[in-house]
Parts: sequence; structure tokens; C-alpha cells
Amino acid sequence: MNNIVFAGAAKIGFTKVGYPLVTLKVSKDQLEIDAPFYGNVVFLPKDIVSIELIPALFRKSIKITHIHKDMPSILIYWSLEESSESIVRKIKEIGLMEQIEHAATDDNRKARERAFHENRSFKKRGRISKIILLLIFGTWFVASLSIILYKWLFPS
Repeated sequence: MNNIVFAGAAKIGFTKVGYPLVTLKVSKDQLEIDAPFYGNVVFLPKDIVSIELIPALFRKSIKITHIHKDMPSILIYWSLEESSESIVRKIKEIGLMEQIEHAATDDNRKARERAFHENRSFKKRGRISKIILLLIFGTWFVASLSIILYKWLFPS
């Protein structure tokens, strides 16, 4: 098992690229992402800070934190063909995770701290947007219900 290839979707920064336009290729020495608008980007073990599972509403995704200059520092990948757990398990089986741990440097530690702070601010923005959407929907729902009740109580 030298290379593994997955077709899926990704969120790169604030850009979402849909299924099956993103290709994830994994070998022992590198992780390669081919996505429209970003092209083919190769991550060496020294570029990758972490690969971890993150929960989502309908599926689990894979968060790849890195220090590659050509892409935003956090990349979220998911596949409809395979579960994220099996993709991470295959990445571990092929040996890339060991290479990442051996390549840990001070730059990776700094990038991990930077990504942690970016991730916290990103989560805050996500919570704020959910609250705003909930308020808009709630207002619309109450207004619609009021109109229906008014028409029911006071027929013309």
C-alpha cells in the first residue's frame, strides 16, 4: 500500500469546493490535495502540524492544520465514499502520521499555536452567524404566525 487516493470535498479558508472535485492523495512521504482554484498542492510531513477528526452536523470531517504558504492554515476535508475515521486510519496505516511526528519543529509548534487561535476566532464567527440566522428565522416565524392568527381571529 504505497498510495491512497480519495475523492471528496473540502473547505479551504472560506472557500468550499464540492464533491468530488477535491482529490486527496496520501503516501508515506507526502499528502497531496488537488482542488480547483488552488491547484495541486503537496504537503511534506514538515509542513503538516496535525491531522484530526472534527465533528460536524451530518458527518465527521478531517481537519488538516499546516504551515504551507500557498493555502490557508486550516483545511477541512470530507468524503462521501468513505468515513473520515477510515481515512484517518488508512493515513496512520500508511505511516504518514509517524513522519509528521518525527518532523515536528519549532515552526510547527508556532503554527499549531497560530492555528489554535485562528480556529477559536473562526468558531466564534460561526457561533455569531448561527445566532444571527436564528434571530432572523425566529422573527420571520413570529411575524408569519401573527399574520395567520390575525386572519383566523378577524376574518374579513
